[in-house]
Parts: sequence; structure tokens; C-alpha cells
Amino acid sequence: MEPAAETRGPEVMAVIVTFFASSLISCILRFYVRIFMIKAFRGDDWLMAIAMMSYTMYTAFSIYGITQGTGRHMEDLSLEQIHKAMMCWWLGYIGYSLTMMMCKLSIGFFLLNVATSKLHKWVIYITMFCSTVSGLLFFFISIFQCQPISYAWMKDQPGKCINLNVTIYLTIMYSITAVISDFIFALLPGLIIWKLQLKKRTKYSLIPLLAMGWKSIGSDIALVSRVNPQHYVHMATSQHQVPDLQNKVTLLDAFQNVKLYRLRLFSAQKLQAEKCLV
Repeated sequence: MEPAAETRGPEVMAVIVTFFASSLISCILRFYVRIFMIKAFRGDDWLMAIAMMSYTMYTAFSIYGITQGTGRHMEDLSLEQIHKAMMCWWLGYIGYSLTMMMCKLSIGFFLLNVATSKLHKWVIYITMFCSTVSGLLFFFISIFQCQPISYAWMKDQPGKCINLNVTIYLTIMYSITAVISDFIFALLPGLIIWKLQLKKRTKYSLIPLLAMGWKSIGSDIALVSRVNPQHYVHMATSQHQVPDLQNKVTLLDAFQNVKLYRLRLFSAQKLQAEKCLV
């Protein structure tokens, strides 16, 4: 009796389903509050809706990729399975870059609505611009890294791809930009809250909420540390699924942090309003 083929598909599937369900529930709750309670669906909410759609696409292709062999060794797959798994991987990078861009733009536009300092607004504009430019570069190079495009997942045809080092350096640049933008977006709500007319004890009580927003920085730093050439050379082998899992963690962090930004500032503004009423 032949031993069962080694696979990491089930654990990848568990991460995908759990994180997608968490993000979907939080988005539904957000949209319900914005539409039916506050009755103000703004630009940052539309961007979040687009992000959720691209994340849904990312999740769908990731799940289909697992059914075709993502998480297993290439020698255990048929040629058709390899093609489909690699195509899903390629489509996943497109969905990932779109989702991250929309999430960061959503955070940026939300912070612009609550920021009062011109300096803060300029910092937000510059951060949004840099993260969008790096995201677009990552998006288009992910699509057009090979000629013809299908060569990215079908290596048994004539074609070529851009130099591997270009892809690696681009990923590092994108991840560093993500770390910096996350750092700025995590710091700004604290500065905004600190300027509100609240007691120090009240401000200190908001520290746990502020601290939760910094977890995405750790995810981005971990993603930078995992960039290595072997990940790109042997993308379909099971021992190289960890960076893909890290991408899923980063996406969940992005969705959860958008909610945390609103919760932090809403809590502080509500406390300030109650103080004024007293």
C-alpha cells in the first residue's frame, strides 16, 4: 500500500476559511451600522466594499488551488493540476495586491475625515500615495511578469519571465512600504486621540485599543523576513506554503485594523462628547 502523499492543504484551507469568515462578518457588521444606523455610507466604506470583493476573489482562487494541489509536492501532481494550482497562485497575488491597496486607501480616507492638523493630513496623503504606487507596481508586475502571461503557470510552452531578482527586490520594497505605512497609520490615531480634551486616565484606558493596531506591522515585518529566492522557484511545493499563509494573516490584519481605527476614534470622540454634556 502506497503511503499517502504529503500535503499541507488542510491547514491552508483552515486558515483561509477562518480568516475569510472573520473578515466577512466584520464587514457585514460595519456596513449594517453605516447603512442602517448611521445612514452615512462614505468613500472609505466603498473602498472597503471593493477590498472585500477582491478578498473574496483571492479566497475563491486559493480554495480552488488547494483542490488542484496547492500545498503538495509537484511530483505528486499531474501536469494539469500543476497548471491550475500555479494559475490560482498567480491570481491570488493579483487579489492580494488589490485587497491591500483598497484597505490602506480606506484607512487613509477615514483618517482624513477625522484629522484636524494640516501636518497630519499631508502625512496621510503622502502615505496613501506611496502605498498606492508600490501596490500598483506589485499589481502590474504580478500580471505581466511573464510573456506570454500564461507562461507564469504553464512552463511547458515557449516564453520568458522577468529576472527573478527583480521580483524579489520588488516584494521587499512593497513589504517595506507596507511596514512604514502601517506604522504611520497606527501612530496617527494615537496622536489624534491625545489631542482630545480627555482625562489622562481615560486616554490611558484607550491604550489597549491603540496597541492592537500595531499587530499588522509585525505581520509585514515577518513577510519581509520570509522573502527568499526558493519561494519563487518552487512555489508549488509544500515546504514553501508558509509565505502564502503569511499573506493570509496580513490580509486579515488589514481588514481588522480598518475596524480598529474606527473603534478607537469613535470611542475617544464619544467620551469627549459625554464630557461636554456633563
